[in-house]
Amino acid sequence: MAAEIIAVCRHCKQEMPAAHQGPCPHCHQPGVRDIAIRCSEDLHISDGGVIALTRRYRIWNWGIMGLALVLTIASAFTGAGGIYGIIFGVVLGLVSTAIGIFASTNVKEIEKTAF
Repeated sequence: MAAEIIAVCRHCKQEMPAAHQGPCPHCHQPGVRDIAIRCSEDLHISDGGVIALTRRYRIWNWGIMGLALVLTIASAFTGAGGIYGIIFGVVLGLVSTAIGIFASTNVKEIEKTAF
C-alpha cells in the first residue's frame, strides 16, 4: 500500500483531504492544519545531528599585566624631567601598551557531540 497524506484540523481533530483549502468543512474554523502520513508498511526512520557547545573565555598573564602597569606608572613620572623626560615617558607608554596587548589571550573551545 502506498503512503496516504491527510490533513487534520487542529480545532476539531477531523480528517480532511490534504489538498483542501479554506476553513475546515466540519467545524468551519479557519486556521492551521496538521499534515499526517499514513502507511501500513514498516518504516525505519533514523535521524541524527550534532550538538556543538562553544565556550569562550580569557586567560590573563598577570606577570605581563604587572609589567605593563609598572611601565605605565613610570611613564607618568618621567615627564617631569623636561623635554627628554616627556619623550622617554611617551616611549615607555607605547612600550607598556604593546606589552599590555599580550597580557591576555582569548580562548574559544568547541565541543561537538554527534547523535
